[in-house]
Amino acid sequence: MKNRIYPLLSASMMIILIVAAASCKKVVTEGHREEARELYESSVKLISRFTDSVLNAKDSNLILSADKRFEHDLTALNFKYPNETCLEISEGENDTLTSMTERYVHIRDSVLFRLSHPIEQKDSLSNESEQATQS
Repeated sequence: MKNRIYPLLSASMMIILIVAAASCKKVVTEGHREEARELYESSVKLISRFTDSVLNAKDSNLILSADKRFEHDLTALNFKYPNETCLEISEGENDTLTSMTERYVHIRDSVLFRLSHPIEQKDSLSNESEQATQS
């Protein structure tokens, strides 16, 4: 009797392991891919809009408030889509979003630096008029 039970137990354990392994496999559905494409396109528009906004900012307050809105709007955008939609974004699209975000951060930091370190204006007289008065 014991000899009959062990093969049944091991067979049932194998079935359980196979079912468990199959359930852990990522299932790709077409619906998520379409939503992922929409998320990608919306993200590109959002990043572009805020990059332009930061480029045209006239003071650091505008940049910092735009940066807070950017973070808020990007989070809100991601929450509009079902969980794991972002996992369906292709590698190329993900690379594009990464480079666009890095560009946004670089521009934001550059503009903030430029605003905090203004270029000193030269005297209104040009070098030629200075030389003429000295002779």
